[in-house]
Formats: sequence, structure tokens, C-alpha cells
Amino acid sequence: MTAQWIGVIAATIWFVMFMLGHLAWVHLTGERRFALVLRNAFKLSLAGCALSITIYCGMGGGNASMLLWLTSMVIGPMIMACAFVLYIPFIFVIATSLSVETILMLDEAGGTLPRQALYDRFVSAEAVRARLEIMRGNGLFTLGEDGRYLATEKAFPPTRFFLAVKRMWNLGSGG
Repeated sequence: MTAQWIGVIAATIWFVMFMLGHLAWVHLTGERRFALVLRNAFKLSLAGCALSITIYCGMGGGNASMLLWLTSMVIGPMIMACAFVLYIPFIFVIATSLSVETILMLDEAGGTLPRQALYDRFVSAEAVRARLEIMRGNGLFTLGEDGRYLATEKAFPPTRFFLAVKRMWNLGSGG
């Protein structure tokens, strides 16, 4: 088998295992910190891919198998990284998109809801509090003694990055 196929097959098997593991973990534990779960699951699957390639290529022996291993070790993890880059936006759109949530809410209500029901769900103080609690769980905020949310040091780098992107694209505060 060629190095390309070894890398493709190992990456495909381990990426499917990553997706199934991620979904199983979220469903079985109810974990809401997607980034932490995704990072840890991907690290494990990447290690599994590398170990599988090493075991498979080690069975051949000789100098040819070293080149086979090296090429496969570049191809397999690279394919997994590319698949990961495509998977993450998909997951976060489903998990955090207000548009998706609105459509699901309308579907559950038979296709129609009063405008106030949507305002109550998405513009309410409860919706803001729930979002801040998710961000607190991810370490971006802490809750002060006075009940106010305080940004942590972890919050500033992504804030600066997204602020720069919004300025570059001239999106303003709401876009």
C-alpha cells in the first residue's frame, strides 16, 4: 500500500472516531464546553492516527518502511487537520447560531410564533445571562462578589482579534 493511502485511510478512520467520540461525549455527559471537548478528542484521535501509521509501517521493516512511515505521518495528520478545520465551523454554527435556534423553535411550535415569544427567547435578560454563563464556563469571565461579570485575561486576545477583523471589514458594533 502506498504512503498516501496509508495516510488517507488512517486519517479517515480516526477522524470518524473523533466525530463519534465527540458526539457521544456531549450526549452522555451534557458537557457544554465544546472547545475543551473538541480539543481533547482531537488530540486523542490524532495520537491514534499516528500510532496506527507507526504500527502499520513498522510491520514492513527496512529503509523503505522509514520513508513510507515519514510520508504517511505527514499525510495522515494533515488530512485530519483539514477535516478538523471544516468540522469546527459546522459544529459551532449548529451549537450557537441564533438563526438555527430560531428555525428549530419555529418548527417545534408548528411554524408560527408571536414576535414577542422570539423577543423573550433571544433578547431577554435570561438569554444574555445564559450566554454569559457559557462564557464563564469557558473561562472568559468570572463572577465578582457584587454579582458582576469580569473579563479574564483569557478573554482579551480573542476580543482584540475579532475587534481588528470587525474594523477591517467595517462591520461596526452590531455586525
